[in-house]
Amino acid sequence: MTRDEKALDRVKFLTYNALLLFCHKPNGNLASSRHLLVEWHQQLYQVAQKAVSWTTRQSDANFMNGKPWNIEVRVAPALYHRYKDRCGEWKITSSFGLSRSIRSPKQFAQLICSEIEDGMDCRVSESGFLCITTRDRIEQLRASGKLPCPKCIQWCKGEKGLWWHSQQQHGVGHHDAMDAAVMVQNVNAIVVYGDSTSDLDLLIRPKKIGIQTPNTASLDEDPFRLAQHGDLESLQKLVEHGFDPIHTADSRGANVLLWAAGGGHLDMLRYLIETCGCDPAWKQKAKRSFGGRTALHWAARKGHVEVCRYLVNSCNVDLEAITTDGTTAFSWASWQAHRCVMQFLHSSGCNVTSSNTFGCNAALWAAQGAADSAVMEWLDRIGCSVFQFCTKQRSVVEKMCQNGL
Repeated sequence: MTRDEKALDRVKFLTYNALLLFCHKPNGNLASSRHLLVEWHQQLYQVAQKAVSWTTRQSDANFMNGKPWNIEVRVAPALYHRYKDRCGEWKITSSFGLSRSIRSPKQFAQLICSEIEDGMDCRVSESGFLCITTRDRIEQLRASGKLPCPKCIQWCKGEKGLWWHSQQQHGVGHHDAMDAAVMVQNVNAIVVYGDSTSDLDLLIRPKKIGIQTPNTASLDEDPFRLAQHGDLESLQKLVEHGFDPIHTADSRGANVLLWAAGGGHLDMLRYLIETCGCDPAWKQKAKRSFGGRTALHWAARKGHVEVCRYLVNSCNVDLEAITTDGTTAFSWASWQAHRCVMQFLHSSGCNVTSSNTFGCNAALWAAQGAADSAVMEWLDRIGCSVFQFCTKQRSVVEKMCQNGL
């Protein structure tokens, strides 16, 4: 199997997993529910297989021409138009019982994108397509002088092209557009998809931070994936063979503790903290919003309330810990409308009014994320202002409108 084929298969797999999370079999009695569920999963698998395709491949003669992204996922428009016509209003209910209506393919695509965002550059077009750019494609685009727009799916020719595009397409002011263009030029601001079997494209390449630790290159298992999936027994064996869970981090500066917290695996978290001595307040060493994330940030962002409870009540981690851009765990939980986590953090005494460096409080985060009116009303009741403007003078209403709410 070529690297192109592996990349495409990986995207199909992630798309299918995201569909399983958001699309449930609508009807069926108890006796036939298992059969209907299997049949439904098979349908979703077929949809994911057919909806993912290349726009161009590494081996194509026109690899540098055409669309900047080289993998396209059309699953959101396909499902939205198919089932909205049959079912009328399309609602998605979270594991916490919160429901939200899906009013456009783009809104559905944003939900899918939020589940497969880690590890690849995945963006949503206005029509609801997921536009994915692989590492090879990104490296060649940058080598040709092109820069990604931080607000949409387009790549522009150099700083001047990005500056002009930001003003014309997004209404960004002259000076802000110039600053943004310079920032994108100087900072590699996107996390991209890579083939984990290739040394060149290794996404989760272990690196040592602070001190030298035993070499884990010969180990058969990937410790970060083991932590993500909660395979405690296999991770314990790696530790016994010399893997250092404290000082070894992936290419985004996250150690296995953060992967375990994001996966919601409390038993693994206890092992890493209480047996291995991992610091529960470890801060991720990375750029942009990844920088400064702690286990509490990841657990809150993914909705794992028991992990949050353990970190706060047993490990006494800082409720107000912020990422590099000043975002708290409460804001991350609000972004994905994880009501149980939000309520726990609030009851634990966190500051629900704090804002990050962009002037966004939890209400603004919620408005541009997965929140519905019930979440916004709850935030308003506990004192998180729904009338706040960010530094770009965007309101909660504007962000909700942009999000299709």
